[in-house]
Parts: sequence; C-alpha cells; structure tokens
Amino acid sequence: MVVAGWVIVVLASPRFAVIDSMTSDFERRSALESLLALKPGDPALLRQVLAATAKLGSDFEARQVLESVAPMMSGTQGLESAYAAAITELGSDFERRSALTTLIDAGPVDAARSRVVLQSVD
Repeated sequence: MVVAGWVIVVLASPRFAVIDSMTSDFERRSALESLLALKPGDPALLRQVLAATAKLGSDFEARQVLESVAPMMSGTQGLESAYAAAITELGSDFERRSALTTLIDAGPVDAARSRVVLQSVD
C-alpha cells in the first residue's frame, strides 16, 4: 500500500513502525485511515490505531482519526479506554468536543461510552 509517497507494508507491527517514523501528522493520519479502510472494525487494529493517534502532535489530525474510528467501535468492547486515552491528548476543546460528539452520535451510548465522555470533560 502506498500512502502519501510512503510504502506501508501490510503486516502486523512493522506498519506502525513506518507510521511512527513519518514526520508529518497529515501523512501519519492518512496512513492510519488507510489501515482502517483495510480492516474496518477489527478490534486489534482499532486498538493500535488509537494508540498511534494518541501520539499525533496535531489535534486536528488526531480528531480526524478519532472521528473515523468512532463508527467502527459499535459492537466492540474494551476500546473505550483506548479512545479516551487518545482524547485526553487533545489540547483543543473544540477538537475534543467534536471527537466526543462523533462517538456519541455513532451510538449506542452505553455505560462504557458514557464513562469516556464524562472522563474526558475537564
């Protein structure tokens, strides 16, 4: 797979090493979203993408990934803490609110999602 001029090897962990080596948050977001398109809703991949998202320096780019992940979380369990960890890295109130709103809109809002929202509000 080629993303923004980078060749991403579609293997388990090496692809994230390549993404971590990218210097542009835009390129990193593009690569993460491309991986999501390969295996939408795969819990292991979602967990890795959320961990990589927490490392993004750009709140805008991180929010974009979070908004891509939120609808894929329906029917999966245990990803809420990874989503919350990525949200807590967002410094922008606007970006945080947008990511949380997308998570709520993606529904259903169960106890785990409610905890993510409540814990993410300063």
